[in-house]
Amino acid sequence: MFGLGAVAGVAQADRAAATKLNVAGMQAYNKGHWDDAQARFTEAIAADADFVLPHYNLGSVLSILGEWKAAMVEITWLRASSDPEAKKKLTKALKDADFDRTSTLPALRDAIGAPAWDTLDAAARLAERNGTWFAEGSACASPWVSMKVKASKVTLQTFFACNADQSQTTDTGTAKLAAGTLTITWKKNKKGAVSGKSVVSFEPCDDLPALTCVRLDNFDQPLERGRLSAFFTP
Repeated sequence: MFGLGAVAGVAQADRAAATKLNVAGMQAYNKGHWDDAQARFTEAIAADADFVLPHYNLGSVLSILGEWKAAMVEITWLRASSDPEAKKKLTKALKDADFDRTSTLPALRDAIGAPAWDTLDAAARLAERNGTWFAEGSACASPWVSMKVKASKVTLQTFFACNADQSQTTDTGTAKLAAGTLTITWKKNKKGAVSGKSVVSFEPCDDLPALTCVRLDNFDQPLERGRLSAFFTP
């Protein structure tokens, strides 16, 4: 008879240790130290596999990093959990910016109760969640880009850096959906990165084809949903 004692060879949950590790993970998260945060949340789950918070937090970090398959492991765990807190966290994910980057993923949308992607028109897709899209740049090669959509108003900002040389642009425009085609009309800006009208389309992301990116027909870089790295914060 085993009673309440530990079963030989079976690890016992340690909620206190898991809580400390989760707190350490959040401290790393708040500093943008994603790898450290990921490690601490993973350790917290190892200490107490039924603890909801590190599962959600790990899923958040993995989504920020674009590691959608691993993020879905945590979302799937939350969906299967009978803990009421897990359901609350799935509801939170509907608006949590940490999940913006993977929010076009059909499996994630289904798990958190978001409407199916193919039921949204182009304008709704563009402005959904916080309406932020981005492209990570590379020094001396391509600019960092952030596009913010609020209702029909669109702001596109770029930042380019090469050694000591830096440049930044800001363009504003208005989005309009007509006959199923979404077009952004940009205000005249001689120093802008885009001009005239942009036809908006959605397609698989180059590096993460399971996710959907937005493309402007007169702008080179496709944009992912989500926030830009700390290198450039518009």
